[in-house]
Amino acid sequence: MRQMVGLAQRRGIFYFRRTIPETLRAGMPAVLGTAGAGIFDESAPVSLKWSRAGREFWVSLAPRDEDEARSRARRLDGEADALIRIAKRHITLSAKPKISELDDTTIQGLVTTFRHHKLAADEARRRGAEPLCREAFDALGQEIAAREAELRDANARGDCAATHFDIDAMMTVLDAGLNIAFGSPADRRLYLAFVEAELEVMTIIRGRQSGVTRPTTARTSSDEPRSQDRPSRPKREKADGPTPEQILEGWKRDQTPTEKTFYAFSSKVRRWTAFLAERGVTFDRASLSDASDWKIASLVERSAKSVSNHLYAVKAIYGWALANGKCPVNPFSGLKQPRAAVKGRRRSTKRDFNKEEAARVLTAARDRTGYQRWVPWIACVTGARILEICHLERSDIVSSTGIYYFRRTTEYDSEGKEAQISEAKKAKKTSKTKA
Repeated sequence: MRQMVGLAQRRGIFYFRRTIPETLRAGMPAVLGTAGAGIFDESAPVSLKWSRAGREFWVSLAPRDEDEARSRARRLDGEADALIRIAKRHITLSAKPKISELDDTTIQGLVTTFRHHKLAADEARRRGAEPLCREAFDALGQEIAAREAELRDANARGDCAATHFDIDAMMTVLDAGLNIAFGSPADRRLYLAFVEAELEVMTIIRGRQSGVTRPTTARTSSDEPRSQDRPSRPKREKADGPTPEQILEGWKRDQTPTEKTFYAFSSKVRRWTAFLAERGVTFDRASLSDASDWKIASLVERSAKSVSNHLYAVKAIYGWALANGKCPVNPFSGLKQPRAAVKGRRRSTKRDFNKEEAARVLTAARDRTGYQRWVPWIACVTGARILEICHLERSDIVSSTGIYYFRRTTEYDSEGKEAQISEAKKAKKTSKTKA
């Protein structure tokens, strides 16, 4: 099983780290260079876009707050999921011969899938666990207008670059198992068709932005070309996809999880398939819209943390199934975690003394002797920590130009040179560490 989100801390700074599978390390720099805005959020404070992809991803998360760092790490983990998925597809396709020509039927089928991905992603963005705030809604409107202007300009000039590195376009081709030669006639025809298809999608998305209800419908046979429009081909029986139980067994044999992990993942997959059964959808035909609806419905009965665990487990199973050709798409790819599960972690219940409580402590300290008298008062006047105050010795009281002050650390002398630590202070530090 892959390494989970890792938070490493160095000198108070949090870092995101995730190991890159050894077989993907050679091709990961090329994937990073071609991945576009569909993977990386240009407005995000941190991204994997400029990371060094060697043995692992290693990115500074900047803030010293653990909750904020963990939130950023979860988003980076989603970027890493997409990058690893693309790299796996590239390796699989590299063994296949390159394609220079595509027939109209194949292009139309790819365009249908691409259009569905675009609409489903927009719907998931609007129908998340919480409504879009006013700032996010306005930003989305500006993003839609800018993207539509870019597509219209590209369509007028016959430029297919506008969709060439789009994540939905890229995954549509990779999931179809097509190794299309870059710059070939097939490459140009397909991505120009993607430009036209996204322009049609933008009309629907603009309607959604103004409040018009335009749900994303599941792809059906009506989306495919009519039989009289496509060349005849020999008929074959349609094979049923593998059942969730078969996928779980394959994942178990391949990944060798512990019995506890396998039981936990299996129970979550069963809840997901029961939800799909009520909708008449099979495991291998689920969409991003189905996944988003399951998340929202689950939040009514379960905590955000529990729902987050469910989403992670089912997403991991789909990831394995997709990588091994058992499912056409991962409906949980790109689905956001419940916000409360990210922001509600490790909230401290401690609080500072109020003025009345602090006054009572200091007043009581006047009647004590030794450290019970002086530690509270030194803490009040200097703001030093209890441990720093208890480490003070008589030699730590020094003067400069007639002003006395505490030298709270004895590792360095007044000139900045390293000094010796007394045996008594070493003993204090050792006892504190053991405690």
